[in-house]
Amino acid sequence: MDHNCYVEDLIYRLAINNSVCLDWEKLRAAYPDYSKKDSFRIGYYDTKQSRRYVCKTGRFLKKIAPTMSDRNVELISADINNELFAEVSTNIEVLRGEDILEAYKNCVGGGSCMTYSEAIKYLQIYGDNPKFCGLSVATVRKGNHTHTARALYWNAFEVLRGNSPTRQENDVTACTYGDRVYYQSSEARVALKEWQKNNCDYGYHFDSETPILMVPFFKVPKFWPYCDSFRSISPTEKYMSVYSFDNTYYAESTEGYLCGYAEDYVECYGCENNFNEDLMTRIDGNYYCEDCVDEYFVRCHDCNNYVDTDDSIKVSRWVSNWDATFICRHIYYYCSSCYDELCSEGSVDECTVCGDSTFTDKMQNGKCLNCVEEIVNRKVTQPTELPF
Repeated sequence: MDHNCYVEDLIYRLAINNSVCLDWEKLRAAYPDYSKKDSFRIGYYDTKQSRRYVCKTGRFLKKIAPTMSDRNVELISADINNELFAEVSTNIEVLRGEDILEAYKNCVGGGSCMTYSEAIKYLQIYGDNPKFCGLSVATVRKGNHTHTARALYWNAFEVLRGNSPTRQENDVTACTYGDRVYYQSSEARVALKEWQKNNCDYGYHFDSETPILMVPFFKVPKFWPYCDSFRSISPTEKYMSVYSFDNTYYAESTEGYLCGYAEDYVECYGCENNFNEDLMTRIDGNYYCEDCVDEYFVRCHDCNNYVDTDDSIKVSRWVSNWDATFICRHIYYYCSSCYDELCSEGSVDECTVCGDSTFTDKMQNGKCLNCVEEIVNRKVTQPTELPF
């Protein structure tokens, strides 16, 4: 028999769930246990006879709670047998991309400091980097119960000591890393840790020492998750590492920022998120993140100042190739001041056909090359006198 407090706790919990109150001391004195080889039977100690007996689960419940109704005996016995003797099936899968975020939302592997609604956006770096980051999930089904465990699964690079973590030439080796396991049951935890040992080169729970590992990411995220292993972050070089290099910050906060990095934060005027000031662009006295600069502004081709996209003036330059077999369009953006100056110099005018602003050195009789070509092609298909 496998005796432990788990059986006592299980019986007591299931009784409470069915609104049945058991005598805890009497249950403890019976030292209940079970054996997989003796299905649907509970071993117990009879204090009066000073010996151990084995009986069916329902009969044992009647012994420790004689007043329990037959209906409750049936319900609780079924739950106990299902928990102790049901067949166990295990499935392991690795999620990537947005499926990782969904798993956290659904509390796969139990709750987390990163599973509350506001923190889900902190995990976006996992969803944006499916090539390097996955989430290994163990699902254990036992009777009517399903338990899960989760752990981040990294496709990392082993960096030789003394070398820069950004170099990926001959001094790095691809490897896999199994991160810390979070679980709902011991069965799920054991299953996932066993999978890590068979499928990962290094791991959070491994006895061997972890070398210097780094994981690149494609884009600087707006928020950062709490990390167990790859918590040393370089936003400028775009990598995460298990080792602290110079000018790295730490993903040890559950509030969506990097420790040691937040004191230099300023708020983006566009999206109202906080970013390190070194990564921001100041325009007209306001700070903007990289994404908002790309979304809301263009640079004037002459003065190189940022101009609101809606206020900028687009000027086309149609250029033909060397044998005039095709033409292509180059677009330049200008602020109003630089555009007015171009117009006063006669360098830019509006096409009399399409109305687009166009450089005059590439116009013919007030028309841009694109309109000229369209008119010529139209005249060719319907032969008449050409307009020029």
